Amino acid sequence: MLAILHRSPQSESMNTRHRARFRPDSGMGLRLQQDQVWQKDGRFLRITTLERLAVEYKEMADLETKEGTRHVLTKKEFCRMLKGAVLLPPKSKDSVE
Repeated sequence: MLAILHRSPQSESMNTRHRARFRPDSGMGLRLQQDQVWQKDGRFLRITTLERLAVEYKEMADLETKEGTRHVLTKKEFCRMLKGAVLLPPKSKDSVE
């Protein structure tokens, strides 16, 4: 019975490493936000509406013209599509054009 309750130091260190690696505040994950612009494969994706289970986004070839098509995906599908994409920095409202 005593052997069952005993934890080896090796298994304890593995559990500690696992917990530290996936802490929510570690900055490993990105949070989706409305008006984020992502770039992937020469196209731009701007999140227009973000809901609990769905993402509406606009796919554009050029950010200046803002012409494009709107699409709706589940969050899971959208995140899979974003794999390898680059999040562009937000455009500041004080910037001079």
